[in-house]
Amino acid sequence: MKTKFLILGAVATLATTTASAQAQIGGRLMGMSDFTVTDMMQLSQQQYIFSSARSAAMSGAFTSLGADISSMSINPAGLGMYRSTEFTLSPAVLSSKMNSSYGAPYQQGDINRTRFSLNNVGFTLNLYQGSGAITSATFGFSYNRLADFNSQSRIGFGGESFSISDVFAQQMRGINYSQLQSDSYPYDKYDIDPNEWGGVLAYQTYLIDTLAGSNNLYGSGVLGDGVTVNPYLRSIRQGRVGEYDISGGINIKNKLYLGLTVGIQDIYYQERLEYDETYNDNPLDLNYMLYDQSLIMSGTGVNFKFGAIYRPIPALRIGLAVHTPTFVSVTRTYNASMNTNLQEATGTVNRSAYTNDLVFDYNFNTPTRLLTGISYTFGTTAIISADYERAWYNGMRLRKADASLRDLFKQDAKNLFRATNNVRIGLEIKPTQRFALRAGYGYYDTGVNKTLEKEGIMFNGPVALDSYNISGGLGYRFTPSVSLDFAYVYMRTNYSNYDLFYYDGPDNAGNSIVLGQPYSITTKQDRHVMTMTLGLRF
Repeated sequence: MKTKFLILGAVATLATTTASAQAQIGGRLMGMSDFTVTDMMQLSQQQYIFSSARSAAMSGAFTSLGADISSMSINPAGLGMYRSTEFTLSPAVLSSKMNSSYGAPYQQGDINRTRFSLNNVGFTLNLYQGSGAITSATFGFSYNRLADFNSQSRIGFGGESFSISDVFAQQMRGINYSQLQSDSYPYDKYDIDPNEWGGVLAYQTYLIDTLAGSNNLYGSGVLGDGVTVNPYLRSIRQGRVGEYDISGGINIKNKLYLGLTVGIQDIYYQERLEYDETYNDNPLDLNYMLYDQSLIMSGTGVNFKFGAIYRPIPALRIGLAVHTPTFVSVTRTYNASMNTNLQEATGTVNRSAYTNDLVFDYNFNTPTRLLTGISYTFGTTAIISADYERAWYNGMRLRKADASLRDLFKQDAKNLFRATNNVRIGLEIKPTQRFALRAGYGYYDTGVNKTLEKEGIMFNGPVALDSYNISGGLGYRFTPSVSLDFAYVYMRTNYSNYDLFYYDGPDNAGNSIVLGQPYSITTKQDRHVMTMTLGLRF
């Protein structure tokens, strides 16, 4: 049996705060207003496929390699290998396909999303060439895309027995109906938690109503017994994490290379969930309902990267880099609306209700990362490179909040997540001095606690687990000053299972019930990234 895990949020918990406080309510549609450690996890993950074409074609295995613009975001010691000034521009085409499947009988939905992107742009400036202890020094500035959130997914069911109205009715149990009226301003009163706003919308649009003779027990008076439900969910995500890198690197006697990067991140994430239900053979009033939720997170982050590369012999390079946590500040804005279509005595009527914007600022830190790499050069004809990366997701922390909330987030991070083991391998072959062929492979370990993953943990939405990528590319240097590189990367990401909504607890009579769909939803993402890099050396 899957383990459903309720994560404490910075606004409220996902357990109800009404008379049914011993119940558990969750699912993707029920806790979007809360800021949780899964938000921190989502904004912390990064791959090395959104970079220069040469680096992407070798799957980002560049911890021990250098003289590439991507060195600034991987190992800034690689800047010390530059002997000239260079400008690079890396436009890209990104395609994402989300595939969601549900239970038995097998149902699925998928959507492709293709768009143009600027993965990388920057320059390096060779400041010094000499014959002393410091052989050369290089300064660099670049923009690198670290993560891309643009995707769409959908999943639809037919002829089901469950409705979100049943969960809303249980969620509102114990709240006097007078608090839910529009003129009582329920969204300005935090005795009604934001994760209960969906239930308030349901009451205001007649999806649920009080039971006869009660002022705080609810049910659906617009759905008849035995009606079948056709649920449909569409998710639209947009955004990215981009980083502006200010870097410096030095070369010490062509043996030791040292570097430092100050990274300034630009973060934007937007998600919209559109959930609707239609009904078959409903003898009562409800024809259709739509529940629309919107979330935006935007902010900035700052980190530091320290690196070293050592060449014990000219052909062998050993690299080490440490990425400090990124200290992130984000503003999180949430709102929701609901619409119902009812067949009343006067004809068809549309009912609509809207929440206020829920706006909070949050500060947290992402994981510390340790990167190691080794590479070997076979004369001027080939390079093979391997990287190992460890990222401590259990070290994510909420900051600038009261001590009790910081402790709750700390405990969630330690219980739910762990350190990952990521591996990247790259190969470059040069049949001629001007032409290069490249290939790579990368594997990114899941950051979810292994024990919980084996138990089948379910978060309140899809959380990225493990992923892998396969890459390839080619490059051609037209002159000593002009080069053009191409890369193609395919990446598959597996996500944790999730429910749309569920309720596990007592009903109005005190009997234990479980509401929600019988099967969980499984999601996988396939991404295709095609990058071209124009390089100009001076």
